[in-house]
Amino acid sequence: MSTSRRSALKRGLAAVGGLVGVGVGDRIVGAAPAGAAESGGPQQLTLYGRDWHSYSPVRPAGVLPSRGDRLLASGDLHLAPDGEKIGEFHAAAFTLAPPGQVGPSGAGSLELHTLQLDDGSIVAAGVASPDTDLEDVFAIIGGPGRYAGARGTYVARQRPREFGGDGTAVLTLTFVAEEI
Repeated sequence: MSTSRRSALKRGLAAVGGLVGVGVGDRIVGAAPAGAAESGGPQQLTLYGRDWHSYSPVRPAGVLPSRGDRLLASGDLHLAPDGEKIGEFHAAAFTLAPPGQVGPSGAGSLELHTLQLDDGSIVAAGVASPDTDLEDVFAIIGGPGRYAGARGTYVARQRPREFGGDGTAVLTLTFVAEEI
């Protein structure tokens, strides 16, 4: 009986995980519903952001962006609001309209996100509202490592300090990751 590459990789990763102990990859995999990875079904994961900041090369902190302004955002990712850091969030954003002047869709910025985790990265894109009290939905478009071929969505509530927030975020992901 031959062993598929997928099965061999799973056994090898399980063995390494057992030797290393409880690591970040095991905690992230453990956050998915039981059997989701094996069945190819959707996995759900909630990540909590701390130290959420936004930076503009043309605007000082606290000054709202104008149409066309570029922004960078970053923060730390955690599995629990008070848990240890498991990764980093990075984003490039382009302001579509200044706050208070968004169109009927509420789109304030076009954003490209990277969630850099110990076992790979998740890349996502979408539009965000300038309202830090609203949740925005982003499309997961792939990533390297464990998240190669990932697809799905996540809901994000981002509260960067520079826009009056408390520097936190909550990202609730629902995705399918293909086996390498």
